[in-house]
Amino acid sequence: MAGRIWWLTLLQGILGVILGLLLLLSPDRAAEAVIMFVGIFALAAGILSVVHALVARYYFWGTSITGGLLTIALGLIALFWPGLTATVLVYVVAAWAVLFGLMELIGGVAIGSGSVAGTLTLGVGLVSVVLGVLLFAAPEVGVVAAAWLLGIYFLASGALTVYHAAEVRRMFSRRHVRVA
Repeated sequence: MAGRIWWLTLLQGILGVILGLLLLLSPDRAAEAVIMFVGIFALAAGILSVVHALVARYYFWGTSITGGLLTIALGLIALFWPGLTATVLVYVVAAWAVLFGLMELIGGVAIGSGSVAGTLTLGVGLVSVVLGVLLFAAPEVGVVAAAWLLGIYFLASGALTVYHAAEVRRMFSRRHVRVA
């Protein structure tokens, strides 16, 4: 099954490379866009949550309204105080990178470092953990510097993922004549 859907891994890698390049070529615009996107998404999600709770009136509808109002507040903070949002976003991304990296390292060990897939997974995990540690160590570098770090991360992990997809396809095509 994995051999037939190698192109999904390839697509994931290509998207990572594209995002990495965008972040590296225009980190200030990319950072602003991310913050605006978070703000708009949170505002819309909060409004929908409140409306849903009011219409459905299920047992814990008050909790959903409270959560929706908090989400609306988050969206407004992101839109009107992007500096505060950027600082929080740096910490959120740092935590995500460390946790994701640890999961990739565990996956790489499970696959086995003797295989190409295991080594590549370990590489993505290591790059992720390093990114997270750097962001935690120096959050004051700001969101533009974080965009640079994220750009490097997505470029590196995207390239490794593209290579992984090519290896999976190559391994599968050796076993089978046809690859879907």
